[in-house]
Amino acid sequence: MRRYPKLLKWLVVAVLLIPVWSFLIWLIKPVKPIDIFIMDKTVLFSKGDEHRSFNWLLAHHKYSKPNKKLYNIENDYWGFFPIERGESFFVTDLDSLSYYQIDSIAYQKDMTYFTDMYGMYVFEWYRDTILWKERSAEIYGGLTEKELHFLQMMKAQQKLLITEFNFYHHPTPGYIRHEAEKLINTEWTEWIGRYFDPLIYPDNEELPAWVYDNYRAQHGGKWPFTKAGIVFVRSDDTIEILEIDTHLNVEIPYIYTGRYGRKTYGLPRKIHYPFWFDISLPANDSNLIVSSFQIEPNLKGDSILRRFNIPTRFPALMESTGPSPYYYFGADFCDNPIKDRSAYFAGSGWLDFMFYDNDLLRREKFFYEYYRPLMRKIMRTYYKDLKRD
Repeated sequence: MRRYPKLLKWLVVAVLLIPVWSFLIWLIKPVKPIDIFIMDKTVLFSKGDEHRSFNWLLAHHKYSKPNKKLYNIENDYWGFFPIERGESFFVTDLDSLSYYQIDSIAYQKDMTYFTDMYGMYVFEWYRDTILWKERSAEIYGGLTEKELHFLQMMKAQQKLLITEFNFYHHPTPGYIRHEAEKLINTEWTEWIGRYFDPLIYPDNEELPAWVYDNYRAQHGGKWPFTKAGIVFVRSDDTIEILEIDTHLNVEIPYIYTGRYGRKTYGLPRKIHYPFWFDISLPANDSNLIVSSFQIEPNLKGDSILRRFNIPTRFPALMESTGPSPYYYFGADFCDNPIKDRSAYFAGSGWLDFMFYDNDLLRREKFFYEYYRPLMRKIMRTYYKDLKRD
């Protein structure tokens, strides 16, 4: 009879040691060298949220730099580098280089991921809040001619390009945006949007002051919203808002994925998305729509959308059907508040359900159920193709 308590004790020890074994398995796995150009111009703190999810995936699957060292979230990217908030920063980008140097980098790199080009503004940098509350003077940001040239050179070599919101929106100049649209065969409708709960200003600290001010200025000083809903913003600062019950049957945008995306990338058929998105459409049949956003308005909401030519269904994920591989993510796919340390455990995918819930405002579920399987498949397939070459 004594052997059962002893067996139970060893079973408990074995369970407690699972994280140790998981880390050791991750540790002994070989690295996969791949030279990646990561661009992020919106980095308020050193642990850059805008490229955090991609770095998590690189670390978890042990994609390394050519020198076989893992990518460092604080250093291994191009763009804006904060040293001390409101005091000092530096910029590392392509604008200081010659076109000859840029061509050399494009020849050297295996792939590129432009995670965010919005940049840094006076309000975010110098105030004691990270909230995007007021429109203010630009410190740094936007896609430039030399960065566009770099992407064109990468595409010409049929190297993987990944871009996402905010790739060619404000503050990128219009003439560069049009060339960027040609590069990835998209057309931006000039609308972006985001879900907010509740639509109460200033109670909801995530709700920007400029949304509140511009809407009231455009609608006779009124702000009638008290529930959850979706804010739509046009490039000329036109604001339209749809509220649950008043204008919407479903309060939050959902991303729907068809059979191809579910089978190829392991994506869920349906998942909610609570953060910033844009409305970009394929310019021609060289882009395949893998997943689509769906807005569910009632008759009143539908009349507003029709008045401003805002579609109720539009791409969330597009991929190239041609020889040069690229993907456009129509939202802030890479910006998810996940913990870095969870990347260093093999087999953690079996425990994903422990790291998120169904709260509509949280983005962890999107990371684990959508972004992670998508990027895992994209990177695995592309890396195999590189090795075959």
